[in-house]
Amino acid sequence: MFAWLIVPSLTVQQKLISAARREIVIGRIENVNSLKEIIRCPKCGGVEIVYSCEPKCCFNHVCADCRSTFEINTVKTGQSITAATTTVEEPQSGDPTTCCASCESLRVAVLKSEDNQTLLFCGQCGAISKMVIEEFMPGSF
Repeated sequence: MFAWLIVPSLTVQQKLISAARREIVIGRIENVNSLKEIIRCPKCGGVEIVYSCEPKCCFNHVCADCRSTFEINTVKTGQSITAATTTVEEPQSGDPTTCCASCESLRVAVLKSEDNQTLLFCGQCGAISKMVIEEFMPGSF
């Protein structure tokens, strides 16, 4: 079974080559976004989101506007990408951060983001992970 991966922010030149392995071969990934560019507070929609922990512990984040807290985590999709891409760097300290669900690398970038789903790809192992918001606690003043 073959299918095309259609992602508006990417240049996709080749098709899905192995449904069994779920490996997607694409020509080139361009214009990648970081988590900082897409993460919004689940309560107020604020954009000033600060990573308040360290990767060895958890991925807890705090909204600077309403002080709500939440974790940005990932779930395996069983898919991976083989592509030539720009280098995916680890985020700066304090920037929104999560890890690859497969290899736990912090070198993840946004592959696709829609209202109901955000997919991340790993710059280290090529795995595609689904981003999930968990442990949400509304803030109060």
